Amino acid sequence: MDLTSRAISAFPTSRAACNLLSFILEADLLEDSIATEHMRSMLLSANFNGPSSISDASLDLWASIARRKSQLNLTSMQSASKQISSWLREVWTIGQFSEMFPISFPFTDITE
Repeated sequence: MDLTSRAISAFPTSRAACNLLSFILEADLLEDSIATEHMRSMLLSANFNGPSSISDASLDLWASIARRKSQLNLTSMQSASKQISSWLREVWTIGQFSEMFPISFPFTDITE
């Protein structure tokens, strides 16, 4: 579990580690106390030691954590949601439209 937690913050292994952690949580392979402690630790340091990028796997992991937290305690679910949102704001960088699409397209008036 610790190895997976460390692999989550490295870009080349983040997606695989997120998939593995999500599977472990969803399959309920850990005792509740261990899973709770791991989720708490991950949420507290999400901006530094969380998934390195936004991907289907990282979002699925956060959804798994949110579901698990809501099963344990609704108050902790609210705190988890805030921490997940903070991670999302930190990781999500939106470039300018011109950076994403450097090719310019000539637009013609369709009424002509």
